[in-house]
Amino acid sequence: PVATERFALHPAEHGNTTEDRDTGVRVFDSGGLHVLPAGILANGLAPRRLCAQDACLDRSRRACRLPGPLRVFWYAGGGDARATGALTAAAVDCAGLKQCEWLRAGLLQTPGPEGDSPRESLAQLVIDANDACLFVVTHEALARNKSECERSRPCMRAAPSLAHWRAAGGPGGRNHLLLMVQCVWRCDQPGEPSALGSSGEAAVASPSAWRGLFRPGLDLQLLQPWTDTLGIVSARAPPGGWWADAKPAARAHNAHSGLEAEVGLALPHPRPRPLLLTFRGTIAGNNRWSSARLLASEWSHEPGRAVFVSTVDKYAHYSRAQRQCGTLKHTDPQAELAAPRAAREAMGGDYVSVLLNSSFGFAPGGAGPYSYRLMEVLSAGSIPVVPDDLLLPAEGARHNPPPWDACAVRVSRAELRALGAVVEAVAKPGSEAFRERRRACARVWQILSGASGAPATPAGLARAASEWMWAELRAQALGT
Repeated sequence: PVATERFALHPAEHGNTTEDRDTGVRVFDSGGLHVLPAGILANGLAPRRLCAQDACLDRSRRACRLPGPLRVFWYAGGGDARATGALTAAAVDCAGLKQCEWLRAGLLQTPGPEGDSPRESLAQLVIDANDACLFVVTHEALARNKSECERSRPCMRAAPSLAHWRAAGGPGGRNHLLLMVQCVWRCDQPGEPSALGSSGEAAVASPSAWRGLFRPGLDLQLLQPWTDTLGIVSARAPPGGWWADAKPAARAHNAHSGLEAEVGLALPHPRPRPLLLTFRGTIAGNNRWSSARLLASEWSHEPGRAVFVSTVDKYAHYSRAQRQCGTLKHTDPQAELAAPRAAREAMGGDYVSVLLNSSFGFAPGGAGPYSYRLMEVLSAGSIPVVPDDLLLPAEGARHNPPPWDACAVRVSRAELRALGAVVEAVAKPGSEAFRERRRACARVWQILSGASGAPATPAGLARAASEWMWAELRAQALGT
């Protein structure tokens, strides 16, 4: 039943939905993903109304039609410098935001492969707004006094106060890119942080966008930065990385038959993993993102099926009344006695060992609509399973979009109650469907991490992210 019913719940996996073509405000709530006419939620969602990508970017500007690097006016941060553009990459203050540092790296020449000349910068800074195709705004350029900025309240100035907000015409924000930290205000509240004011026609680049507010082809869904777990997984990886078995074999022309044939080793089957699906995580609050963790741990924790979805309260010092379920651990340890011996032994290892022994990894949101675990699951050669309201890195991109629909298993709210049954119905380990998912995930991992035929590195991921971000912005500017 799960296999036949789930396709009605996931039309997006099998072609464009009507929501993608309609106008208005896309909203995801308990009733699913639907479109409301623009203006119904004017105070919350209308400022980020859907607008055609071609109407939110003025490509007729002379700077957008020049060959070579993209011409960029990058608002300098601090004081009253909101009208001033950064003169050099060194003048761009990213305040520790990795995604900003990746974008800034594109302003510099980088060493090429050994023996090659340095690679040209991907973008060129300009200080005259008339010479700019794109205007970049970071959180630092909008920040108030740093000492007053706290997570508990907004610490941004309204974007419309920027000196060149209307330089490209329109209601404001056209040809602007707002590079935002994740969850500027409240992660679990659909709508814009009031501190930003209306983002107008500006594109928003963030690692934690709401699907209901995301505009494909205009907004950028960014990667999460490198984590210690990624480093450990890479250190334990074989020479070809954990996706080596999923890469297509090379093909060559056969002179005798006149046909192409696979050469080298045949595509090997992935080694059997004792764990079907796993998740280990914490619960730190009660929002729609963490509730997906709770729901899955209550209903989908099936050790007898080698499915382990285990959650604990993040703050062990909470009183019994403060804990989400009145207990520290939200799964029944007695149920784990029913697990196959190999699965029990695999679950006895550390977090990375569990990932490396899992065919699928559950990667829900937590504090907000983003998941550090997504890249960790991919790095370990596991297929990610994600709630269908979670936007994935580079989703909706114009340039080199990862084949997410062929890789990740997207599950509805109802399917959180039967994760084991869903993944076995969609791509049972050992099946051709499973191998196809792995091949697609190998491609996703290569695009996002920059790793090809070798374990990933922080520098490789940063470089791949920088090149993708600028290539995507260039593709938007050219309309390609």
